[in-house]
Amino acid sequence: MIHEGHQVWLTGVSARAVLEDSLRDGFTELITTATSAQCDAILNELPATLDPAQIVMTSLDGQSLEDALRERGITIDAIAIGASDEVVDPFGGVSDLSEQNIRTISSPEDVFREAPIRLLVVARLIATTGFEPSRILNRMAYRDAGNILDVHSDSIRWGQSMNTLLLGDFVDRGLEWLESTRLLALILPEIAAMVGFHKSCSLHHKDIWDHTKIVTCKTERNLVVRWSALCHDIGKVWTRSVSKQGQVHFFRHEDHGALLFESIAHRFGLSQPLTDCVAYVIRNHSRVNLYQEDWTDSAVRRLIRQTEGHLNDLLAFSKADYTTKNTTRIRQMERSLEDIQRRITEIRAHDAKKPVLNKGVGVAIMEHFQLRPSRTVGDLKQLLAVTIDEGKLPERADDSVYLEWLVNQPEAVARITEAGGLVQP
Repeated sequence: MIHEGHQVWLTGVSARAVLEDSLRDGFTELITTATSAQCDAILNELPATLDPAQIVMTSLDGQSLEDALRERGITIDAIAIGASDEVVDPFGGVSDLSEQNIRTISSPEDVFREAPIRLLVVARLIATTGFEPSRILNRMAYRDAGNILDVHSDSIRWGQSMNTLLLGDFVDRGLEWLESTRLLALILPEIAAMVGFHKSCSLHHKDIWDHTKIVTCKTERNLVVRWSALCHDIGKVWTRSVSKQGQVHFFRHEDHGALLFESIAHRFGLSQPLTDCVAYVIRNHSRVNLYQEDWTDSAVRRLIRQTEGHLNDLLAFSKADYTTKNTTRIRQMERSLEDIQRRITEIRAHDAKKPVLNKGVGVAIMEHFQLRPSRTVGDLKQLLAVTIDEGKLPERADDSVYLEWLVNQPEAVARITEAGGLVQP
């Protein structure tokens, strides 16, 4: 497309999505002849349906398109598609795409030394395509993994790469590649610490690294939920304790995990809104799992109120945060989540309705029947509300309509009299 004389191409993940529909994901990658400063204006005119946090736009900054694509390092990442659907493929990426091949443009022995950020490029390509790198590429990644620290100041690109990786359909493969090449320990030591952690305890507890990969894959493709899934148990490494009775505990691991994530977010240049939401979910990820079917509506309302703005993310996370193979336990958890979602929906819908009684009707009841503030006044208001719902009284009518109706209801009169009130015909 063209924007005020500047050409824009789809590239990377967006180009692959056009060429292979099964490789679609939530990110949009663009490259343009506009300067870096002009990119902001272009982004502001993109459709409102696109999330700015999931758009990566790169300026050519005076380079030719071919030179800019060469710098991407990997052939299937160095494809561009223009406004007329013309495909720019100077390095054979389309052929490698059809052959499911992750191949470097330059020699594998040089590719990560020329640009260490390509280590993360390969990781996100694995996560978004499911393709396997060659053995030589894996060996060179292991050898040169430490070079990623040479670009640690480029936090935005670290974050963009991890965001894309986490939204991939094969996120577990991307994470496993990071671990096998030593990259995980270098860029996410908090995550790497979970690998094999269960073996360091004489008492059995679950493999939290395996659990983390499974949960992250199961969650919906949402950055808040997937970052939360990846980091929700990182606090366990530092909070594990064993009681005298031989029980393993991880007290306060949620709070510590949220604290550790804030450091990760800074390191990866994540936006503040994303950071705040993920930290909240990690800190409170056990809240929804405490739900019992005997909770009162007041308890559910308290959950809604206390988690306002984050409840949907907490529910989405809880749907994935179990790795048991016990089918009975799975069905119990699914029923519990379905039940709380149903109740939340119903309560929200009920509470969103305009009150059927005018404000101040309680005062009118107390004055007319000479009642003190008490539960009886609430009971009378509830009786009126139920009768209105049944269609036997009008909504938001004058107080006199409701007072007259109460005087003529034996049940209401009995309650008023019992509470020491006065009923006049």
